[in-house]
Amino acid sequence: MGLFRAPTMCMGCSINVAAQTGTAFDGKHLFQIAEDRIQKIDPTTGRVLATIPAPGGGGDSGLAWAEGTLWVGPHRGRKIHQVGPETGAILRTIERNRVVTAMATEVVPTPTRAR
Repeated sequence: MGLFRAPTMCMGCSINVAAQTGTAFDGKHLFQIAEDRIQKIDPTTGRVLATIPAPGGGGDSGLAWAEGTLWVGPHRGRKIHQVGPETGAILRTIERNRVVTAMATEVVPTPTRAR
């Protein structure tokens, strides 16, 4: 997995994009669940670059980025979908015996150089 490098943007600024839940970062773009779709957002401009269908059709609550794909947890669906970020196609589904309400991935900080 690549290192997390935050995009250049001002601290304390907001992105004016309507969205309900679930945010993921692929190292360059933000992804945000907005009802029945997932939006790909440029964090420096706040512009929505693309949208793909959300697998839960409006019932998704968790979103993460790992292995070059999006991972989406449908609220009360008791499963996690691995989703292609370009098409929204479900690549794999992992069944769970618990409700999925949030998701996270490991973030590796960029090492600082000694001066």
